[in-house]
Amino acid sequence: MFQQEELYREQHALNQASLKFIRRPDISSELRLHIACTVLCFNDYGTVTKLAKKYKVSRTFIYLLQTQLLMSGWVVFGMLEQKAEQAEVDKKLEVVREILSLRLEGKCPILGISQLLKRKGMANTSIGYISELLTQTGDQLSPIITKEQGLTYGVVFASDEVFKGASPVLITVDPLSSAILRIELADNRKSESWEAHWQSLLDVGVVPLYLTSDEGSGMKAAREIKFSKLIHQTDTFHALALQLGKVLCILKQQTYATISNEYKQGRLLQRAKGQEVRAKRFGKYYEAKEKAADFICLYEDFCFWYEYAIEQFQIFDDQGQLFTPQQARENLELAIEEIEKLNWFFKTKNDKMAKKMTSIRNLLPKLFPFLAHAKKVVTALLEDSSCENETAAIQAFCAAYQSRKNKIKTKNTKSKKYFALKEQEELIVAEILLESTTINFEQLHQKVYKALDTIVQSSAMVETINSIVRSYFNCSKNQVNQAQLNLIKFYHNHRRYVQGKRKGSTPMELLTGEKQEKDWLDLMLEKTYKIAA
Repeated sequence: MFQQEELYREQHALNQASLKFIRRPDISSELRLHIACTVLCFNDYGTVTKLAKKYKVSRTFIYLLQTQLLMSGWVVFGMLEQKAEQAEVDKKLEVVREILSLRLEGKCPILGISQLLKRKGMANTSIGYISELLTQTGDQLSPIITKEQGLTYGVVFASDEVFKGASPVLITVDPLSSAILRIELADNRKSESWEAHWQSLLDVGVVPLYLTSDEGSGMKAAREIKFSKLIHQTDTFHALALQLGKVLCILKQQTYATISNEYKQGRLLQRAKGQEVRAKRFGKYYEAKEKAADFICLYEDFCFWYEYAIEQFQIFDDQGQLFTPQQARENLELAIEEIEKLNWFFKTKNDKMAKKMTSIRNLLPKLFPFLAHAKKVVTALLEDSSCENETAAIQAFCAAYQSRKNKIKTKNTKSKKYFALKEQEELIVAEILLESTTINFEQLHQKVYKALDTIVQSSAMVETINSIVRSYFNCSKNQVNQAQLNLIKFYHNHRRYVQGKRKGSTPMELLTGEKQEKDWLDLMLEKTYKIAA
């Protein structure tokens, strides 16, 4: 080693070259690490001097190796610690995602979530931990729709309550987008509660175009105070279909019972042996037969006028012509009068039935505001038409839209197929009418249907949301707090529909018109855990 250095010096003297640094190939990387570790771990008095003499190096070189080892250690071990912390966060995040997904998408009870997490071998599977996590997450979410900067919403208010045990949960929904505007656990459903509920929506810029709800006393009183000048559409289902539908079910059961009794008396008559017994049983059979015939006639008449009454809530006739409020009301009054003329109505002297009919009569002026709004919508569409063919096509679209609504409402499979076929026929008519024009069929189709969707005639959508919320109550033994209602609201508003006319969209997309790029779970984690998932 020393000979090699002497050769370098001699060469330097001969060439008069400047040598500032000389690489020591005899000091390998392992030896450099040994020197650095020795001085770092056993840096007693004289250690650096001993190492410098032993390996024939300078003290500066040893201190340099020490510094390099320290810096490398900070980088290496700091990264390892950071990676360990990140792995721990990722592990906890995975559990959070599983819990939220099972609870909101799977509607699993907390005990079921715990069992499923244990089956997967995950940590933090206790019932207490899961319950606390759901509550903490829900507490960071708002029970009311958030106001985007500079954006106000003009929507229809569809309001109703669903009960958690004895406590009411007040809900207001936008029927067009199906978005939950506000959901809250209240002490009661009195006027003051509904006033505060609606005021909070006004405070964030959500403005009602008009309202639809049932005739609950608290809601009605609050509506008269808060929105006295707004158009109110009484829920047609609760006002008529539900009331008379219950009577129809009872009448159907009674009719089948009388028919069954007729068959029974007929069998007993056939088994009679003696003349006296035969005569006695014949009298009972004849009486049962007459009663069954009366009930069959009564049931058929009631069905006819019930269906006729329901038809008055159609928006368009078969030709796509709009019904007028006056026409619909007169026809409905006729149906009510004919129902009251039925013999069964007077013979039974049913006080409950009389009260139902009186209630329906009192609500008649409030049942048809939707037709007034429909007239404005259709008039605007027709005014935009550029030719007679487009006007005729719009009417065909209106008839098709009515068939589509009937298809959705009916539960009978044959009726669904019939209305689906009828809708297609009307759409074909519209397409033929537009062939001779430059108007795009699909664009006009979407335009008309979107405009007609703004005609809200019942609070059916809020009833649908109620059933969704109630399903969470059922798997929670009614032990639901405001935090969990916040979770339900956020999930519903940001989840993507997989079927139906809203397929592929989220309620918030339909409400705001802005595309939602991320999944509801990622959005929830960003909002509650500040994690860009």
